[in-house]
Amino acid sequence: MEQLKSRQDELTKTLLANNKALTILASSLESMRLESEQGMARRIQALTLPILERLGRDDRMGRLRDELRVVVEELEDLAAGIGDGEGLLGRLTVSERRIAAMIKSGMSSKQIAANLNISLDTVKTHRRNIRRKLRINDAGASLRGFLQARVGRLEGHDD
Repeated sequence: MEQLKSRQDELTKTLLANNKALTILASSLESMRLESEQGMARRIQALTLPILERLGRDDRMGRLRDELRVVVEELEDLAAGIGDGEGLLGRLTVSERRIAAMIKSGMSSKQIAANLNISLDTVKTHRRNIRRKLRINDAGASLRGFLQARVGRLEGHDD
């Protein structure tokens, strides 16, 4: 009986030591993750965004200017570390995210359809699905306004 108690005490000590080591490891990994994210955000802001903004001012960009504006805004949101927006957008498909970003940047449904070479009805279907997935039940609520308020800053026109 004494041996069993002694063995149980040893196991308890080992488990406590392992738990402490795992806690330290988890904390260290979290710190490393945060440092990595902050470094990535600094690089996006200092290197990538200025290049993309210069490209956006180039007259030769033409039709790609709207797409480039979407890329710049998405990178700004990423660099800003918007957590809530990421959770919301995580509910959407890749196509819906792309269209949501275009809506957020001020593009009309007609512009989106032309830009993506899809029908206006397809854009409208995506808009309905985005509203449903983001739980925007008020038919009078602006999708663009919602995306602006909840998923990052926005410039341009209302939807």
